[in-house]
Amino acid sequence: MIHYHCRHCNHLLGSVANDTSLSALGFSNLTIAEQQALLTYIQNGDIQVKTICEHCHAALEQQPELYMLPNFIQ
Repeated sequence: MIHYHCRHCNHLLGSVANDTSLSALGFSNLTIAEQQALLTYIQNGDIQVKTICEHCHAALEQQPELYMLPNFIQ
C-alpha cells in the first residue's frame, strides 16, 4: 500500500493499492532528492508519502512564520 500522511501532524490522508505504479502517481517526475525527502519505504513493502493536510496548510497560510519551525504541532 501507498499511504499518504501529513508531514506536520502525521494524519493519515489516504492509501492507494500497491498495484498502482509509482510513475502513474507522478513520483517519477520528482528528483532523487525530492523522492528521498517525500517517500519512505517501509520494511513490509508499503510506501509512506509525506504531504500536507488541509488543516496544517490553512494554519501555515494564516501564520507563514510557522514554516520556520521544524514541527509546529504540539
